[in-house]
Amino acid sequence: MTDLVIGGAGFLGSTLVRALVSEGRSVVAMDIREPKDKVAGVRYEVADLRDVEAMKALLSGVTTVYHTASLTETNGPSRLFHDINVVGTQNVVAAAVANDSVKALVYTSSASVVFDGHDIHKGDESLAIPPNHLDAYSASKAEAEAVVLAADGAAAGRLRTAAIRPHTIFGPGDVHVFPRIFANAASGKMKYILGSGTVLHDYTYVDNCAYFITNDEPRNFWETTYWLVNEMGYDASPKFRIPAAVARFIALMFTFIAWIVSPCFAFKPLLTSYVVANVTTSHYFSVDKARKELGYEPKVKLDEAFATTLRWFRDNGYGQ
Repeated sequence: MTDLVIGGAGFLGSTLVRALVSEGRSVVAMDIREPKDKVAGVRYEVADLRDVEAMKALLSGVTTVYHTASLTETNGPSRLFHDINVVGTQNVVAAAVANDSVKALVYTSSASVVFDGHDIHKGDESLAIPPNHLDAYSASKAEAEAVVLAADGAAAGRLRTAAIRPHTIFGPGDVHVFPRIFANAASGKMKYILGSGTVLHDYTYVDNCAYFITNDEPRNFWETTYWLVNEMGYDASPKFRIPAAVARFIALMFTFIAWIVSPCFAFKPLLTSYVVANVTTSHYFSVDKARKELGYEPKVKLDEAFATTLRWFRDNGYGQ
């Protein structure tokens, strides 16, 4: 029995690869690039999700597929998000159906698939997918998730599928969340709070990543963010607060400017509607279904997870 981790060179994927190997599993890791650090005993393959024939060949002889790969930036061309996140996932599903060896496909979706800019308090799997999303990433993940779930029971019942929706994954080796926060602190950009400053967010330590899986310990987003950068020695504290309505207007202006100049050159807005909505609303989720059906409990509590992560970043040159 062989497990395939798609996105095996990424942050979550590489963590999953190590976890599977530690359980004595036979593992194949696929990504668009070679990983920096390879795990002994793992077969690594370089391939493109958009190549359906490559996916069919890759899944030959595989029993379980873990699909963790996606384009993750919240800015970018909608077509690219669709090609990689949606078409790529369609190709993985087609390959799983075509290969008799494949019994299960687990897709890493995102909690953002149910986010439309409104508060979410203790959200669970009954939340409806909104008709409109605030960014191309969330829309593409929602569409890809639907593709995966629709394939459950395909191939005469042989293929079982599931999707998990983690929120704000972090940990040692994180290349998105913490590095962006620390870069903003180092450049002196953390001088303000958007919105009320009282919103609660969920965080998911990478080792705890199923269902709406989080650490089940929602924290004040702004207090946590400033605490993290201060723990790393950055001199950062909010000097003023920008009301959410004002922040939304500023984001719209940046978006309008980006649209105006787009025929001439690429302009990345300093603030987007998605970012404003994300940091001015609460969104935290229930893990009750995972507890009931999987016996899930976070292996690592949030305080310990933060401490371990900050130690890793200090050891890798971050902080002052």
